[in-house]
Amino acid sequence: MIDVRDLEFSYRLRDGGRLMALKGVSLKISEGETVAIIGSNGSGKSTLARCLNGLLVPQSGEVWVDELDVRQRTNWDDVRRRVGMVFQNPDNQIVSTTVEREIAFGLENLAIPSGLLRDRVEEVLDQFHLLDFRQRPPHLLSGGEKQRLSIAAVLAMRPKYLILDEPTSLLDPVGRREVRELLGRLCADGQVSVVHITQFPEEAAESPRVLVLHEGKLVMEGCPDEVFSQGDRLAQLGLRPPFPVELANRLEKAGVSMPKPIHDLDELAVGIFSLPRFGNVRRMVVEKEERTLDTEGLGPGEMGEERIRAEKLCYRYNPGLPTENIALRGASLSIRRGELVGLVGPIGSGKSTLVQHLNALLRPSSGRVVVDGQGVSEKERDLQKLRQKVGLVFQFPEKQLFEETVYDDVAYGPRNLNLSDGEVDQRVRKALHLVGLDVNHFARRSPFDLSGGEQRRVAIAGVLALGPEVLILDEPFVGLDPRGCDQILEILRQLRSQGTAIVLITHNMDLVVSLADRLVVMEEGTVAEDDTPWAIFAKGERVGQLGIDLPLASQLMVQLRKRGWTVETPLLTMEQALKEILDHQSSGVATDL
Repeated sequence: MIDVRDLEFSYRLRDGGRLMALKGVSLKISEGETVAIIGSNGSGKSTLARCLNGLLVPQSGEVWVDELDVRQRTNWDDVRRRVGMVFQNPDNQIVSTTVEREIAFGLENLAIPSGLLRDRVEEVLDQFHLLDFRQRPPHLLSGGEKQRLSIAAVLAMRPKYLILDEPTSLLDPVGRREVRELLGRLCADGQVSVVHITQFPEEAAESPRVLVLHEGKLVMEGCPDEVFSQGDRLAQLGLRPPFPVELANRLEKAGVSMPKPIHDLDELAVGIFSLPRFGNVRRMVVEKEERTLDTEGLGPGEMGEERIRAEKLCYRYNPGLPTENIALRGASLSIRRGELVGLVGPIGSGKSTLVQHLNALLRPSSGRVVVDGQGVSEKERDLQKLRQKVGLVFQFPEKQLFEETVYDDVAYGPRNLNLSDGEVDQRVRKALHLVGLDVNHFARRSPFDLSGGEQRRVAIAGVLALGPEVLILDEPFVGLDPRGCDQILEILRQLRSQGTAIVLITHNMDLVVSLADRLVVMEEGTVAEDDTPWAIFAKGERVGQLGIDLPLASQLMVQLRKRGWTVETPLLTMEQALKEILDHQSSGVATDL
């Protein structure tokens, strides 16, 4: 058993102050138990995880792993043998040159005899479906395969407890399903206790027990039904229930009596179809919803002019070497003023490579990029002005932050534009306010003392402070809590209404369909689809072939179709699904949501 008693931990800030990350947390995790931990950014989830295996030592209170006191240095080796940990980004954890050697690495450090080591490696390769990859370099694996390898390498050492810190946040839908299926098998076996930290409520709901942290305190605890039924309380904490539970809760508030409990889309579909009106009416026709660009703030004749055009881009990494990789194969793309383009597709399809060509961070092997009518590769092109005009927020914010304070990091770009101190200060304050970071609280803190979600907001603020006319964001929602995602969405709406062209790379279909005017789907270095979200998600089986998921509202429609309800066009958002369901009820049903 892991026994946490009144745990407190604080970080020393670079200005001499201290930030309390954990405040009197107490909990117990039994052998063979699976627990999910959720909480807003900065709530202390990762700090708690690191205290459980001795990477951090409690400053007050106690952490016991079986009979071992984590505070005692002499116990650390034994604690870390018993408590394995898998981090958010597998690239930060994988150290070896082949899959087989990666699994063997930990065993070698435990001095496992060579015969037993070979047997253990074979067993784990087979258990985690990695036999065909045994001699493959890990960097050539997909994101889901890398994370599966990270988990396999830890479990090869036979820990009693496994801590997973947001293991699916960087993965595409296929990779996320692989890891979730793996976790399901581990939980069913009961041979290892699993502590799963996640920002996805749908994942948390798969655990028998859910813990909720907020501002360093354990504020909610119980089974998924108990925790996620408290939608208003979760909203106050910056969280939300899983989609099926939230939609059922909103139907209840609108006066529609739903069966309880609702755990997943299948149960939600059964509940909806059992409503009185659905028993008689088996067909619903939904009028096609045509999205239009938000023209607020745009002058006559300015709407829709082309800002960027990429023509038949090809790009090779490591050309001429054994590791040569063709990343782009004739990809073409255009972006107009005031347009938000969602760039989606599986990991390795070329999304990040494509956008790095748009401000000349990469130069194509063939093809060309034109920004405002001028090629980016032309000799007379001023690259500094180009990159001021076309701002790029990278996937990993820690690679974009480098100054000693948050204020200086956000101010770096404006200062290099030779602006006055007053203008720089104004831009910094405006950018931090846009991303929801209080200037007085964050300005003098080190960006490296922040949580991952807070770092992401600082990185976005640093680009916004330059006032870009085209903004490219590579997975900006990774690691953000629901409230943080909503803030980023609102920022993008404001920028688009002012005429900023936006390219948004994401695996989160539910977020992108709420905002995107077009979806561009990448597949093996090419643009496979370029159309409105409605048109793309109307293609049914083609969506799955492209390696992307339907939005959850559309998945609900699939479940309803299986029960005989035909919807002629896809519903993409919860609001659309809610409206159609309520429209099908009697006129006496309240619709105050």
